[in-house]
Amino acid sequence: MFPKSIRAPRTGSLLTAPARDHERETAMSIVYLIHFNQAYRHARHYLGLADDLDARLDRHRSGHGARLMQVVAEAGISWQCVRTWQGDRKLERWLKRKKAAPTLCPVCAGAKALLRAKEKNR
Repeated sequence: MFPKSIRAPRTGSLLTAPARDHERETAMSIVYLIHFNQAYRHARHYLGLADDLDARLDRHRSGHGARLMQVVAEAGISWQCVRTWQGDRKLERWLKRKKAAPTLCPVCAGAKALLRAKEKNR
């Protein structure tokens, strides 16, 4: 079971909910979590969604795409992609609203994050 702060909505797990016909093309997207090795102001993580994760991470490395990733690149802060989930925009938005990135990051939360990630993927 999920800790209360990151429990899935009552309608069921967002990871296992069947996709509607108009959402099938986004159902194969990847939600990813990036950990900054040094905080940029208040930010230590970036949570995003990509259809092609490698291409999206390359765009982040070059400073394109999300504004936060652009300023992190300009500041010379290194980062790493530490967690991925198969999901859609609903999952991405849900995780962002919960502000659960620090609890799901294995760098910040250690083994506890790995257990949460396993629970999340069930």
